[in-house]
Amino acid sequence: VAASLAVDNRRKARRQVADAAWIALGIGIVAAVAMSIAAPRLMSIVASNNVAVQPHAVAYLRTRAAGAPATLALFVFSGAFRGHQDLRTPLYASIMANVVNLVLDAVLMFGFGLGTWGAGAATAASQYAAAGVLLYFLVKLDRVRLSELAWPPPAAAAAAEVLRPGLTLVARKVLENLSFAMSVSYAATLGVAQLASQEIARTVWIIAGTSWWPLSTVVLTLCARLNAEKRSSAVERVVHRTLRYGALIAGTTAGAVALCSEWLPLLFGADKALRPVAARVLRFASMTFPLAAMVDITEAFSMSKGEYFFQTAVMSASFAVVLAGISYIRRSRLGIGALWSVTAAFFLTRALINIARLVFTSHNRPAKADLKDGG
Repeated sequence: VAASLAVDNRRKARRQVADAAWIALGIGIVAAVAMSIAAPRLMSIVASNNVAVQPHAVAYLRTRAAGAPATLALFVFSGAFRGHQDLRTPLYASIMANVVNLVLDAVLMFGFGLGTWGAGAATAASQYAAAGVLLYFLVKLDRVRLSELAWPPPAAAAAAEVLRPGLTLVARKVLENLSFAMSVSYAATLGVAQLASQEIARTVWIIAGTSWWPLSTVVLTLCARLNAEKRSSAVERVVHRTLRYGALIAGTTAGAVALCSEWLPLLFGADKALRPVAARVLRFASMTFPLAAMVDITEAFSMSKGEYFFQTAVMSASFAVVLAGISYIRRSRLGIGALWSVTAAFFLTRALINIARLVFTSHNRPAKADLKDGG
């Protein structure tokens, strides 16, 4: 989209958004069906030591899977806004999604007593709400037209153009969401309090992430332009500077969440029994913030160079870490702290591989690549 807008081809930019939306819908439906079918098998691996709670974990994963089309559509629509250099609208949609999720969690899980099924349904519904809001503004701002979204779907040639970079990104997003869904599903096997605490921590984590996410957008935008101009030294300066800022912002945010962990659950209506569990989970979650910021920034650098397949491979390796980690804590009958250790390992794997890639790129940069920077 950004490339089309750079040459003032708005019609092509709109068409790319519409084609990507169709493809996201198709892949999302396939992913939802596949996850629903595979849910019992996945949960038998994750929770084989607790047969009584397996149906609850399966129910969560299946209702969460129902939101896969919306999750991928949200991914496409957010990318469209970033292509238009609009970072505020996706941020507002993300905040709205978390509010919807929070309200529906309380209503479905506790008001109607739907437990884990309600938690999954709340998350899926919030994704559809956010995707709907972004689509509304895309149409209102003439960044896509309803006529371009109408049947029939894109032709094979147009779909192939989108899928060349897009398929790996979609696969990466599916693996990322599956990793988080499996973690929450395991939390469901530990009890309702642990599941509710995990949902509170996930919401706080997403809101906290808005403090450093803009940095990754800055890296993606600036580095893409600087790479096109072959200004390698300038790219490195941008990445190194944003990594420092990201570490500072994420570390400060983590400290604030840890310090406020005792009363933050009150904002979510947590009762006396839930508060200490949620506070403990929030402290575990806050420790992953700096790693998450590092991942976002280094991934943005890699994406600015078009390394889509590489990032999908990184996500695949991290997903394998999650599978192995959850299998281990399941066999060892470990609790919510161990689950967040697996989440930290998920981010650490991605961060280490991306940093290694960044260092390798820096050391193998041709000396004459610095000429435009005056080096």
